[in-house]
Amino acid sequence: MLPVLVAVVAYWPILSLPNIYDTLLHTQLADDLTLGTLWLPNEDFGFYRPLVFLPLVLLQNLVGYPAGFLQLLNLGQHALNVWLLTILVRRLGGRREPALIAGLLFALFPFGYQALAIYGNNAYLTVTGAILLGLLLTLTDLPRRRLIWAAAAVQLAGFLVHETAGLMLGLVVIWIGLRLQTTDHRPQRGFLKSVVSTLKSFWPVAMVWVGYLLFYMALPRGGGPLLDYGGNALWPKLLLFLQTLGYPFAWFAHIFPNLSAQFVILFSVILTVGLALWAWWRLPEMRSLLLWGFGWWVAASLLVGITLPTYYIADGARLLYPGAAGLAIFWGVLLSPKSVKRPDPVRWVLLGGLAFVLLSGGRFIRQMIGYYQMVSEPVKTLKQELGGRFSDPSYEDAILVNLPQWVSPPRNTYAIGTEFAPFMGDHLFAAELLQANGIPFPLAASMDISTEVTILNVPDLRSETPYNLGLYTLLAEEAVPIDAGGRVFVSKYDEDGIQTIATGFILSAADDAADSAAGSIGPYTFLSGQAQLCDGRLEVNLTLQPEAEIPSTLSLFVQAVGDNGVIDQADGPPLDLPPGRIEGNRRLRDLRLLDVGDQVPAAVLVGAYDFTSGVRFPAVDQWGEAQPENAWVVPVEACR
Repeated sequence: MLPVLVAVVAYWPILSLPNIYDTLLHTQLADDLTLGTLWLPNEDFGFYRPLVFLPLVLLQNLVGYPAGFLQLLNLGQHALNVWLLTILVRRLGGRREPALIAGLLFALFPFGYQALAIYGNNAYLTVTGAILLGLLLTLTDLPRRRLIWAAAAVQLAGFLVHETAGLMLGLVVIWIGLRLQTTDHRPQRGFLKSVVSTLKSFWPVAMVWVGYLLFYMALPRGGGPLLDYGGNALWPKLLLFLQTLGYPFAWFAHIFPNLSAQFVILFSVILTVGLALWAWWRLPEMRSLLLWGFGWWVAASLLVGITLPTYYIADGARLLYPGAAGLAIFWGVLLSPKSVKRPDPVRWVLLGGLAFVLLSGGRFIRQMIGYYQMVSEPVKTLKQELGGRFSDPSYEDAILVNLPQWVSPPRNTYAIGTEFAPFMGDHLFAAELLQANGIPFPLAASMDISTEVTILNVPDLRSETPYNLGLYTLLAEEAVPIDAGGRVFVSKYDEDGIQTIATGFILSAADDAADSAAGSIGPYTFLSGQAQLCDGRLEVNLTLQPEAEIPSTLSLFVQAVGDNGVIDQADGPPLDLPPGRIEGNRRLRDLRLLDVGDQVPAAVLVGAYDFTSGVRFPAVDQWGEAQPENAWVVPVEACR
């Protein structure tokens, strides 16, 4: 049970992640499916994987798509896969140590993070579990007939999840052939005859395999990733797989940044092959298991490499998860300390190497989950603020400024491939993000979901960060359109990560603004101002309307003042947006939060100034009388 516990501990933080990236695609497709229609081909999806949508269809009419529960399914399936692999290796190898090590390596396989962090990648976890379960059923010593039929059922279920389920029968054939060829008492027949004999024994599984292949070829489906889109160069693709094979050595790529990626990867493979030859010599009884694990990885890599383009593999660490089970077996044999005698110092080298591989893999996993938590921060803020005390049922739309698309470390740990945490994709709408995470927006009432959420990109609001990031660009606007309004959320990027702030509302213009105004601040009509002190935070709510062209250098100042002067202040343009980014004569409700701690401010001073010169714009009341220090005084109220 140790590998299972390690898997749970390593991936426990994914339970806090929202529904993001391809999960949004799956939930949108599931919205239009029923328990009957999910079995039909879906041209919008491009693959025939009906069982992928079954959990979502069951959930949609009960509780929606709770992210925590979906992530728990991912975590539970990974833990189950680790357990099945450990049992499988123990039964096939007959020894505890390689089984335990293989389970631990699979639990902390570094490139598995992407399959677990996003529920939309659950198919890779499910199909790997189906392969492991089917192998256990077909390769066990229990009564054969029922187990073979059970394995055929598992094979069929696996095919309905993902095409790589076809690995199961191939691995059975390879295992039996290897056992016949690597034993000291070799039979008088060749490998081909062994294969034919195996297929005869497992004919129900073989019939499912052939029947599904014919069925899949005849299905009308939409297109998947195109091999000629983004390039399909063979050598970079091969390097990606070779890096996976020698990943314990390839980890050192970031320590030696001046070495070429090709050199690091090829040198890692040379070391791996050398270690494999040494294990072959020292562990003759484990040769079949060693070759089988290697063959598993080769078969899974070929399935991915032949059918998918290079760019897709470089971005898709999730694709490596099914083959990771074979790699765990392979490296489990290589790092087994039982391969040497007790006094041999090589034993301690192997134990040290195992500890290093596990610790480095676990650290890498936690680092990448940390980036997923960082890039998902806007969802947390949106859920907290929408429907909160700043909510206004008259303005249901949202304006998301600088919404992230992905986050990645400043430098890859491994030599090649994309180590990143995707948040949104070019195939996804921001409204889907809100809908899938239960954020209260009336999306169903709109035929055009893109009109419910306006995306505004303002790159100049970004600062230098110690990590890489991308902004979401699908249907992004240069400025907030005149016909758009709603609550404004600005995502900011700094050294500590991403922080999304609710900065206010863009409302329709008030026709009677001049009559109802308290006065003006520079080019803005000052309609109203309120300030509430709640738990050490001062919430300031200002309503303004531009009456003239707004200088690009204008900034508001909002100061909480007490007996000893300014306690805290928040400067910046209204809504924290450059004036030119808001079209039309719109009414703006600006929200500012000031941290005053235990102090009780006497009032709040509000004004405008030119941030290049520091000169304040005039602040006058409705009769044209200038306000002291060109600032409006807003009284502080108790929290309501």
